[in-house]
Amino acid sequence: MLTIVETTKNLGNIPYNVPVTVSFNVINETAESINIASVGAGCGCTQPSMSVNPIPPHSTAQFNCVFNANSMGNNHKSAYYTEEGQSTTTVYFSANVV
Repeated sequence: MLTIVETTKNLGNIPYNVPVTVSFNVINETAESINIASVGAGCGCTQPSMSVNPIPPHSTAQFNCVFNANSMGNNHKSAYYTEEGQSTTTVYFSANVV
């Protein structure tokens, strides 16, 4: 099972229509590689990906979320990954697009 260090981030003010990448550290503390079965997001404005798959034993990967920032004002977004044979983990981020 993977450990995620932080599940919520606030990006503060970001410029309109300039994509920003939010990264979440994911740690594999086991002696086995862990495969990510799927990744997804709450909407089409966020594109998630895992920096490496499978995640090797005793290593850290980044769960990266690229947000296109094309909606002005306060935005609250979510993305998720699912470990093979395990439950889904969801992360959240917010930003004020100006």
